[in-house]
Amino acid sequence: FMHPKRRAGTDAPYLVHGPKARPVGLEALHEPWRDISQATCKFLAMVVVWAGLALTSTISSAQPAKPEIAAVVLTIEGTVEHMRTGATNWFAARTNSHLWTGDRLRTGERSRASLRLTDRTVLRLAELTLIEFEAPPRGETKPVVKQQTGSSYFYGRDKPREHRFSTPL
Repeated sequence: FMHPKRRAGTDAPYLVHGPKARPVGLEALHEPWRDISQATCKFLAMVVVWAGLALTSTISSAQPAKPEIAAVVLTIEGTVEHMRTGATNWFAARTNSHLWTGDRLRTGERSRASLRLTDRTVLRLAELTLIEFEAPPRGETKPVVKQQTGSSYFYGRDKPREHRFSTPL
């Protein structure tokens, strides 16, 4: 049963129904959401969430893969340079610098370097070596090491692990 009641300290009439009071007259027209049922609100919320998820999944699938860390430079002896994705100039590499997917690294004459890959394997590069880190194939997590020139080897005392290499031969 609904009956008019005055709010304490004001002359504005309110209808009381259960624990909630709502305004009568013109004030009620400004709050149309109060008449929507709880089930309808839940349904509309689910539709909005579902549409948002569908939109973000289509946007994220249209964007190129985000580069990830492929390796960290551990040691440098002689001339070791790296080139970032999309760059045209080579820069001197530094120890503890990150190499990302798409980056290139090269060693000069009488130079060598060691890299720690994402699974903590150490890769040693000999002189005149050029490598590039490619994005991992779909369903895999480790980047592909594309070695274009030179020689390299793994150094470690742990059990052998699998790595993907790409060479020109």
